[in-house]
Amino acid sequence: FVAPAAATARPEIVLRGATATESGTRIAIENIGNAHARVAQISVRGRDGWTALAEADVVRYLLPGTIAAIAIPPDAPEFDAVRITTLDGRDWEHVVRIDR
Repeated sequence: FVAPAAATARPEIVLRGATATESGTRIAIENIGNAHARVAQISVRGRDGWTALAEADVVRYLLPGTIAAIAIPPDAPEFDAVRITTLDGRDWEHVVRIDR
């Protein structure tokens, strides 16, 4: 990976949407920053607080300008927010409105 020469390298992860499907919910996240993000954990917030998704359901790298579709398993609790945590300890929390 090559860091930008003229600016501080920083990822910025945004939520692009959430859609209900027969097999659960799919969220789309995008890195609008100028550096890659190494996603370590994705959690969803339900009535009982935050629940981490299984490691197999988590994207590893999100390059600048890329979008990743993440399948939230059907056994996950109903949720109203998502938290994306990167390996370097940054967190992004987004309210989720699910398109049905």
